[in-house]
Amino acid sequence: MRRLALAALALAVAGCSGKPAAPAERRIVILHTNDIHGRVRPGGPVPGLAAVAAHIRKARALAQSAGARVIVVDCGDFFQGTPEGDMLEGRLVIDCMNAIGYDALCLGNHDFDLGPKVVEALKARARFPFLAANVVRKGGRDPPDWAVSSVIFEDVNVEIAGLTTSEMPQLTTEKAREGLEFEREERTLERFRWRAGVVRILATHVGLKRDRELAAKFPDLAAILGGHSHEKACEQVGGVHILQSLCHGAQVGRLELVVRDGKVVSASASLEAVDPKQQDPEVKAIIDRATPDIDRVMDEVVGELAQEMPAGKRGDMASSPLGNHLTDIMRAATGVDVALHNRTGIRAPLRKGRVRLRDIYQVSPFGNTVVTMTLTGAQLRALLEFSLSDGTRLLLEMSGAELEFDAAADKGRRVTAVTVGGAPLDPAKTYRVATNSFLAPGGDGHSVFERGKERTDTLRVILDLHRAALEKERPLKVEFRNRIRAKS
Repeated sequence: MRRLALAALALAVAGCSGKPAAPAERRIVILHTNDIHGRVRPGGPVPGLAAVAAHIRKARALAQSAGARVIVVDCGDFFQGTPEGDMLEGRLVIDCMNAIGYDALCLGNHDFDLGPKVVEALKARARFPFLAANVVRKGGRDPPDWAVSSVIFEDVNVEIAGLTTSEMPQLTTEKAREGLEFEREERTLERFRWRAGVVRILATHVGLKRDRELAAKFPDLAAILGGHSHEKACEQVGGVHILQSLCHGAQVGRLELVVRDGKVVSASASLEAVDPKQQDPEVKAIIDRATPDIDRVMDEVVGELAQEMPAGKRGDMASSPLGNHLTDIMRAATGVDVALHNRTGIRAPLRKGRVRLRDIYQVSPFGNTVVTMTLTGAQLRALLEFSLSDGTRLLLEMSGAELEFDAAADKGRRVTAVTVGGAPLDPAKTYRVATNSFLAPGGDGHSVFERGKERTDTLRVILDLHRAALEKERPLKVEFRNRIRAKS
């Protein structure tokens, strides 16, 4: 298992020169970000990477002045989701992270969206390792050349290993996973060979729920620095500290350890808000040089909305105005009976007034196309049952259909009524259905889509359809009717 031990040569030279050995007790400060998603520029609740850089530089300087060793780690999904991230294929974000001085990055699922070749190119540009202990070449157990299992900080006896979510087959396209396999996290950790006498830390992109499970199963860990679920977490499971810093650079996690002879003698953790008013000039200059060409394309006004169009919120078991709007567009473009779109694939709301290309890009940043197929009524009902099986994480927005459910019922028995075109769903009847190219091959575990017949990828990009709808009617006004309702 390959690891980085960059400090080994320097320590050997120090020993030969007769300099005293490092003190037996060391204070370590680990600063942690996750799910930046290409938000390099400030706006609304997003402080931007220049503000993140200013926060980290200040925290690093203060800690170092007190004699601490500072380590900076990101836990993945670092570039995908904005024009600044996607149009430059992550290069701008890597340049900013190089300037900030990151020590390691645990890869997230969206970091593979453009394929492993892009990941490889980004690693060649980065001045820090990409961690992915459970990512192996297909058909074997060897990691790809651009990934390492862990990084060892010899001077303070700390080893940080990285885990990418093993749910990649459900979360990404085949292109994103080409030539790669993603092992179950527990399997990787059960056979992982930690360096003897080190403090064991995980950097993960698996979500808070899985982080808690891993902490309970592997209590010899000192901490888990996490990402993926965009949650705010600063807690302990047993003696394992767990941190997750929301998303988009809004917070920086801070883990402080006092280590003596490879053992943690004290630990504390906190989450620190990033001040958008504080801007690091070096990182700001990197961003300012790269973005004018992007702005010229993305700031084009493509429409106007007569009202606010919010997206669905976490925990809100109802359809959303924007979910209705997008699925209506998909159904109108294809002439199907029902259109379905995953709630989690709608990434931002739209505001009343002028709508720029940038705005709808942030709604639909994945480049998904519309795929049509034929499903039976029984299959359609099974899809809707699955969509209700895990809160709002799997919820499907819909057009042409309406759903009534009982949240208190057992999984698989929550759908109480479905109508299509105003008529009750007929299990034996066939329906034409449209969805996006992420869900069509069974994305997010919606495996029923794989059984669809007469499948056609229209190659019509949802973003383009959205733009055309906005350009057709200015200002656009739509009436909202809730299509997903709890049984009264």
